[in-house]
Amino acid sequence: AVVNRGLALALALVLLLIGLGLFFFPPRGVRYQGRSVEQLALMLRSANIDDRKIAEAGFKALGSGAVPGLAAIISRGDFALKVWIWRHAQWLPRGLQRTAYKVAGSSSRELRLGAIQAARILGRDAKPALPAIEKALYAREREVAFDAAALLALLIPDSIPRVERALKSG
Repeated sequence: AVVNRGLALALALVLLLIGLGLFFFPPRGVRYQGRSVEQLALMLRSANIDDRKIAEAGFKALGSGAVPGLAAIISRGDFALKVWIWRHAQWLPRGLQRTAYKVAGSSSRELRLGAIQAARILGRDAKPALPAIEKALYAREREVAFDAAALLALLIPDSIPRVERALKSG
């Protein structure tokens, strides 16, 4: 029993170190001017027109190389802790609100909308992301579902009946 406990502790420590390594040093995917696909997708949702232009140019330059990252973003949801922080931080004093929002990071809703917009920019090059786009039809966030529906109809015009069924069921 002592050996098993020691082995379990060692395994837990190794997994913790791997998790911390991935958290602090995430794998670097494709980049445009030092910006990740995730950063570019958020820039597409920015109020700043220059940020949007840079992001659009970035996705055009990355082309189909950005699709795996976009598919991962589109199919991702928020972690429960992040959702909880976003729901409850509004009751905190303003200084703590900013800290809570900074710790939680951006809402995946905005990120997913930016990724769908980026896939629209890529057009037919985004077809490998179709499974993620179809999954987004059933997103809890209605705007994500509607944008995914519009993109799916754009990429595959004969998918409109399937899109209608998905939106009616959601």
